[in-house]
Amino acid sequence: MENGRRGGFQEMLGLVMRKGGKEEKNNNKPLVTLHEEGSEERIKALHEWIEQVCDPEDNFCESLRVRLDRGWEAEVEQDATEEGVRRRVGSISLAGITGPEELELLEEEAHRESEGAVNIRRRDDTVFEGFYKDGLPHGFFRHLNTFGDLEFFGCFNRGCLLGVCWRSLPGGGFLVSRSWTFSGPNVIYLYPDCRTALVGSFQSCDVEQARLSEVQDCAGSVQGLVKVPLLSEPQGDWFTSQPATPACFCRNPFLADPYERIFVQVGNTKVHLNVEPIIDV
Repeated sequence: MENGRRGGFQEMLGLVMRKGGKEEKNNNKPLVTLHEEGSEERIKALHEWIEQVCDPEDNFCESLRVRLDRGWEAEVEQDATEEGVRRRVGSISLAGITGPEELELLEEEAHRESEGAVNIRRRDDTVFEGFYKDGLPHGFFRHLNTFGDLEFFGCFNRGCLLGVCWRSLPGGGFLVSRSWTFSGPNVIYLYPDCRTALVGSFQSCDVEQARLSEVQDCAGSVQGLVKVPLLSEPQGDWFTSQPATPACFCRNPFLADPYERIFVQVGNTKVHLNVEPIIDV
């Protein structure tokens, strides 16, 4: 079975590559960055990896687990800093992720699936994969909802998140964060082309303030099995959360979305009407 995200990814990427070369006159124009030798191949590998992590057919977590070197967890030092404590989880399940302080409330539920591999595939296309050791998340975890959206992907060492974790958002974009709550500084939002990006401060998946960037390379954590986008230096105006009110729709109505600029052009219509101008897409 091929879900919508996987099936349309290459078509979307090709459209972006064809249109991305247009000259733009705006502070938030598409970035033109110099890529290091071999970076395009690594970016292509990133896109292929994103397709795999969104593919519901394969047991993706198990395919990664068997590639880990024996004793991999011994190579990872436990982080006792405040940030390291925030990266710990108490439980991860189809119901979501809880912090360590909530573990006691879910102790009975956690013990029911607290050892070994988990591979749940429901008739509504929900997918949940992972591995527990001594009652703690230990290894790779992935959760796809019934619509094929990636609710979570990441790797744990005895309940502590390693490297970055991923989740998708409505519309086809992705969040990449060092926090399983997808909060804090240096969170990456990847637009659906998985090249255009915003990087900045987020709170529970909602942007607080972020600036335009672009994927210019790709690295890996957890022995290279979890991909990490490497971005250009952020530039341009700040994008901030601006909830509409009865008095103000938003504070920056003319701030162009960098991704939509690739696909939408505003100009005079070619259709003869009595009212001009209108939007011609």
